[in-house]
Amino acid sequence: MKKVLIAGASGLVGYAAARAFIKEGWKVIALSRRIPPGLEEAICLPINLRDPRTLDALNEHLQGLTHVVYAALYEKDDLIAGWIQTHPTDHHTIVSSDTDFYQLLSDNVNQYNGIADELHTLTGIYDKKGKLVIDKKTKEPKKIPDPKFILFEKCMRGDPTDNIFSAYPGV
Repeated sequence: MKKVLIAGASGLVGYAAARAFIKEGWKVIALSRRIPPGLEEAICLPINLRDPRTLDALNEHLQGLTHVVYAALYEKDDLIAGWIQTHPTDHHTIVSSDTDFYQLLSDNVNQYNGIADELHTLTGIYDKKGKLVIDKKTKEPKKIPDPKFILFEKCMRGDPTDNIFSAYPGV
């Protein structure tokens, strides 16, 4: 039986490759920091390729490996940030509920949260009728934290889901 290791199995390319190999009857070893749903037929390993301590978990799965697919290039938020940077005069709407995208908000970038049916902008959070969303506790309009502060906070505290280590562990 052919056996393939796919690095970046939660990304667009890696996930599609994993599904295709599974469909063809291959044994699939799927690597990703987060285990993607829908790959139950694969051996999924939550591995951060940038952290050598997590790579030891790979050793037992390398025996009999016949192919490798390396699709661990960029995370979605890195791709979106790159697109926005190369198109600075365009207006961009990010469709996601992921608050990591708040750091990209600017005068020409907003975010639509389809789960909450809200538009997030630097000036506030708006409902589908274009009215400011009111916080139930404070009775004040909800606001997005300052994107520069969000980035500062990630640098200080770290964010293991984004592979950002704390500048000051324990803060």
